[in-house]
Amino acid sequence: MLCFYSYLYWTELGSIDLSVEARVARVRIAGTHAVSAVETLISTPLIQPNSLDLDLTNRRMYIAAAHIRGILVCDMEGKPTL
Repeated sequence: MLCFYSYLYWTELGSIDLSVEARVARVRIAGTHAVSAVETLISTPLIQPNSLDLDLTNRRMYIAAAHIRGILVCDMEGKPTL
């Protein structure tokens, strides 16, 4: 899990039978006991997100994905970047 501007980011591998999809998610942490709802940024049965790294300078996420044997690059909202 990684924190960035009051958000906590993490990955979930999902299940082998695909009953639970793999995803990259985040939740806003406000510094109180209350937290906001979990946001799913990326969710697909084709990608297993093994690792997540945040580039705070360029506001990008790097997600190591097992099934594609590569790294996905997205903005902090989960939208693909070049």
